[in-house]
Amino acid sequence: MKSVPELLVPGKWRGEGRIVVPDYDFDIGYRAIWRLERGASDVLVCVQQVFRGSDEEPLINRLQIEAWDPVQDSYRLEILVGEGGLKLSGSLRMEGKSLVWKLFQQGLPYGEEIYTLVGPGEYLVRAEYGSKNQVHSIIKGSLIREME
Repeated sequence: MKSVPELLVPGKWRGEGRIVVPDYDFDIGYRAIWRLERGASDVLVCVQQVFRGSDEEPLINRLQIEAWDPVQDSYRLEILVGEGGLKLSGSLRMEGKSLVWKLFQQGLPYGEEIYTLVGPGEYLVRAEYGSKNQVHSIIKGSLIREME
């Protein structure tokens, strides 16, 4: 049986970093709180609160990560970005010390997130997204497990 990466173990994580949109000369800091819980039928449920800049109201993302699929050698993802917003699907694969999330919107490539383990309970984050209208955004940061 494949071992479960620490990032997929139920618990609480805190993150911070930068969001950059090069086409618009946009660069802002963010902080994030992730809460992962075990749901029904081996589904992992994650609620992400993302605070951009000095925003007091977070963007809330909801993820469902399904059980490991040995045939595809990956986990399946379903993501709802914001309240009633963008719906994404994808897969999560382990590549060495990294977890790579490939994201799709209505079957078309949307982006990639890479979480690289740098120490116990600590990941570096790099993500790149391109929307239908080709606005390109980049996220760089870190994610650290909170001891409960």
